[in-house]
Amino acid sequence: MRFSEIVKSIGKKECIRQNKNIQKTCSTILGNTILYLNHDLLGSQKRILLCYVSPLHIDYGKGDIYHPLFLHINQMIKVLIDMNFSIDICDCNDKHAIVQLSGKQYDYILGFGKVYTELVKRGQCRQSILFITENNPEVVERKYKERVEYFRQRHPHLSITSAIVRKGYFDKEQFEISDDAIVINSEYNIHSMRSYFRSVYQINVNGLFNKTFQYDALHIKKYRNSFVWFGSQGIIHKGLDVLVDAFRQLPECTLNIYGIPLSEIKIIKPLLTQNIRVHSPVNVLSDTFIEEVVRKNMFVLSASCSEGMMSGIATCMLYGLIPIVSKETGYNSHSSILEFENCKLENVISKIQEVQQYDLEKVSKLSKDSYIYAQQHFTLECFRSRFSEIMNDIVECKR
Repeated sequence: MRFSEIVKSIGKKECIRQNKNIQKTCSTILGNTILYLNHDLLGSQKRILLCYVSPLHIDYGKGDIYHPLFLHINQMIKVLIDMNFSIDICDCNDKHAIVQLSGKQYDYILGFGKVYTELVKRGQCRQSILFITENNPEVVERKYKERVEYFRQRHPHLSITSAIVRKGYFDKEQFEISDDAIVINSEYNIHSMRSYFRSVYQINVNGLFNKTFQYDALHIKKYRNSFVWFGSQGIIHKGLDVLVDAFRQLPECTLNIYGIPLSEIKIIKPLLTQNIRVHSPVNVLSDTFIEEVVRKNMFVLSASCSEGMMSGIATCMLYGLIPIVSKETGYNSHSSILEFENCKLENVISKIQEVQQYDLEKVSKLSKDSYIYAQQHFTLECFRSRFSEIMNDIVECKR
């Protein structure tokens, strides 16, 4: 892409999201690092570096946030301001930030990614806090290989060369060099991480919620056999292939698929049947999401092999959809969260057939329980409260 074309496209947010060249150009020209936020020249403050997703180019006033992390990064910063930190913020994988922050000393470095790794290894902080949004990278690698093999066993004639490998932002080295960890995950997934850190703090993901939404159960009878997968890239890792195979054998049920990237649609396209529908992306904070996703589905599914609390599940629960998930999806067990025994095809089919037998009263109760539980655990307010509690505990420990 020519530079002139990049400049013309800068104002188009969709283009920025989809084009890596434009993202790189924006990063180079505009930068991703914020220095000395909330700094008091007349007072004594602790210094912290937050290595995450830089909020520098996020317009919170437009109301079109497409991922929960853009909300909770804002609240993380607000908590750190309230705690009177002098704050530097950088994008976690911005190589320019490594140079810019060279030689600076911090009381705490919080985050993950290449910048986090490099600065912690250089000894630029008194205490390092790994903010973990995925599963243990060793578990991720092992589980993904198992899922690829399972797909090939079922569909040896189909290619999955375009499947996205779920390597993410984390590696074993980050676990080994960090003092403490804050983990968006379930206790089940956290178990394999505990040996790496002095302290591990669990925190729930926040979903995206449109506060104009009013809960009701009017659609339950009509759409009780409608299921939604509300995910993102990495469909083999997230088990969408298993769900598609299951619904091929459940023609009386509908599977609505949202969030699958164009590059991966061709993997499952040969497997699609009339009751399995791939939809265009939808803005969660729009009325379209409420009318098409919330009002026309009853259950939200995830058969992931390894997650850090799949945010799409929390989002759908906030509107009263009933989750059916694998234990590896990252949610603590609860009566309002149904679980697949495992993600083998026969067990996925069996669980879906089981919920089909529930009477309307039971389905209605599960929906209301899911809504209430999510409102008590997966809101942005819940995230902020828990993050504040964790950071105050870390600071008070004075390690």
